[in-house]
Formats: sequence, structure tokens, C-alpha cells
Amino acid sequence: MKKTSLIVMAVAASFIAQGADSPTVAHARAAGVELSSVRPRWPLAREASGQWGVVGEIVATLDPGQTANVTSIGVSLFSAAGQWLASQRYDTPEMLSGMLRVTTAGDDAVGWLPSGTTTFTHGQRAVAFIAELSASRPAVAVVTLSLAGKSRAHIAVPLVDDATRPRFTWPMDVGGRPWIASGTPGTPAHSQGGTLVIGGRLFNSQRFAFDLRQIDADIQTHPTGATHKEDYYAWGQAVRAMARGRVIATVAGDPDFEIGDDIPPTQAPAGNYVVVQHGRSRFSVYAHLQQGSVTVTPGAWVERGQALAFVGNSGHSSEPHLHVHVTDQWRGGADPLASFFVSQGVPIALWGGAIFRDGEWLAVSGATPMENDIIVPGDGGI
Repeated sequence: MKKTSLIVMAVAASFIAQGADSPTVAHARAAGVELSSVRPRWPLAREASGQWGVVGEIVATLDPGQTANVTSIGVSLFSAAGQWLASQRYDTPEMLSGMLRVTTAGDDAVGWLPSGTTTFTHGQRAVAFIAELSASRPAVAVVTLSLAGKSRAHIAVPLVDDATRPRFTWPMDVGGRPWIASGTPGTPAHSQGGTLVIGGRLFNSQRFAFDLRQIDADIQTHPTGATHKEDYYAWGQAVRAMARGRVIATVAGDPDFEIGDDIPPTQAPAGNYVVVQHGRSRFSVYAHLQQGSVTVTPGAWVERGQALAFVGNSGHSSEPHLHVHVTDQWRGGADPLASFFVSQGVPIALWGGAIFRDGEWLAVSGATPMENDIIVPGDGGI
């Protein structure tokens, strides 16, 4: 068992005793520092090896006139009975740069200070992007923020497995070449870049997003010497609905860029896309679709596995691939920034097929992929 402080264990025990509705869950204060959890409960993301992924965000703010330097972030996971399950401490510049970002000042902060920044002032926010694995199902995460010259601040957050409905299947065809996942939960590619502060609230719609590229036996996305988008294996592959739902938004006319093109700053990041609603708070988003390939219209109901479009290279895309994420709301309207980013991402529990990782095949039964997983899709028997 890794060393876990008595204070951290006491915080977890107090939280469990008070229950998940305790007011101490959302906020904690110490020495002029306030910690808050972006979500009242962090969703658990089961992954193919059977481990539980704990993914969430903590925001630190300061009292007026204060400046602070983050020296370490600790994460400890506990069971519902208070049993310690796992701990990790991030206390080097390399570790902190991968999980800590500081926003620009103001209630509408769309920018970040340079990666590696650990000092922040009143009006700015230090955001810790937590991503940990546990072999056993955890119920509580305790996050500890240590600041130079200040006492440590602790916050406890409840964890909930709410990703079982609906049961999603893979958005690509069964058979053919395998695929590889990138920008997955736990990596900074989408989670940090897609995070905004609007009206003083932090939104992270891309937290559980991932990109899918089709590959060959050499784990290449295109033949040697390929220079055109049409040469990439993913180009033109069918994009299918992951579950039954109603189409609520589409864009179909954005251009597909060639490999190496300079993408105009006016280009919307997602390019062509389809959004499908699966109940009250589940919206699946399929982006970078091929121009003119979208086959569905808003208001139409689609079935699981129904073709929606083809993989393209529209939007901010360096090569043909499919971007997928699920979010808890879709605002719609004329502002694509609000539609895509003013929401919270949720885990995608996928069923069917297998993932190849570290020399072994893992069946996919309600799991989300991890970085560089090689995927052979299946229909999940649903």
C-alpha cells in the first residue's frame, strides 16, 4: 500500500459518513484557497481490462490579493466502505504540466496560460485534470492541492457509474481493417483544449472524446508515400449511429482539406458533423465527416448501426479520421462554440468486438478505449 496521509483518510472517512449530498463535496477552503469540483459527481469509465477509470476536474481559486504556486497534486481513491484503493502524487514539473492548466482571468476565459504554468493569481483558475485507474470500483476520490508557503487543501468527490445507458456499439463497420484510438479519456488532447470557462463555470465537453483512424498491419493510417486524403484508409468509411436516437443537428457542406493544407481560422473545428440524441442527457457527436456525405436530417429517428455519413477530412483535421464524443446537452442555435463546448462530456460505454493492447486481446463489454488501443469492432450482440 502506498503511503496515504492520515488527513486524506480522515477526509474520505468524513465524506463517507456524511453521505454524497454533504456540502463539503462541492467546495473546500484552506488558507485563502477554494477548491471546487466541476461536476458534483465524477462519472466512472470502465475500460476493457476491467479497471475503473476515474476522470474529473478540480478548480482552485484564490482570495483577493493572493498569488499561489502549485507544488503538487495528490489523488487517493477509496471504496464505499472507506477502504483505500489507490493513490498517486504529481510533484514534478513534467507530471504537473500534463494535468494542471491555468486559465486567463475573467468569468469568460477561453484561453490558457502556457503549459507548465503552476503559478496563478486571484481572478485566474488553476484546473487539475484528474485521470486515475483503480482495479476495484472506487466510490470516493480525495484530491489534495499543495501550494508553496500555504497549507494543503483537500476535497472529496463522489464517483458514480452512470455510463451504462444507452449501450453503445462502435460507430464504424464490422469487418475490414482495424482502427486505432487516440485523444482518449485521460490524455490532454481533447480535454484541455476543449475546456472553456463561460459565466464563471468550467465546461469540458471533450473529456471522454476519442479519435478513430483506420490502420494496416504496420499500424499506419495510409500506404507509404500517400499524399492525398483519398489515400488514407479511413477516408470514405461508413459512420454509423452508436444507438437508437433522434438526429438533432447536422452540417454537411464544409470542405474536406488536403493533407498539409493550412486550415482557415474561420473554419469551424468539427467541420461536417451529425448529433444524435439518446434520451434526456445523452447526445452523441460524430465529426470531421466527408462533405456531402451526411444522409440524415434533423428530426429523423435512426437505428443502431444505421449509416449517418462517411469519414472525411473536414474541420480542424490533419488527416481523415472520425471524432466521437458524448455530452450531456446540446444547446443548438447559431453559435457553434456554445453547441459544442458549453456542456459536460460523459463516458461512452461500448459493446462488441475486441481491443488489442500490450500483446493481448480484450473483449469490449461496456468499456471505453484507452490511448493507442487497436480496435476490431463488433456489433455487441445487441
